[in-house]
Amino acid sequence: MRIGGLSELFSFAGYRIVDVIVAADVVQVNLDVDRRYRLVCPDCTPTMGVNRTPLHTARTLPMGTPRSVLIRYPARHG
Repeated sequence: MRIGGLSELFSFAGYRIVDVIVAADVVQVNLDVDRRYRLVCPDCTPTMGVNRTPLHTARTLPMGTPRSVLIRYPARHG
């Protein structure tokens, strides 16, 4: 099943949607880093190198029938 329109519902700046897994009570959205975006220091604004990228999971409000929506993404640390 192809699910479209998620980029209009959620703002994933710096990430791209890899796939969406739909189960009976959970929807899981898997993201990956969009290589077009650079990691920038929020204080002094030069670009930084990536130190590590642990995988994080965020839970958001339900959409329709599923009770929860999980968003899995690699968090980039500089």
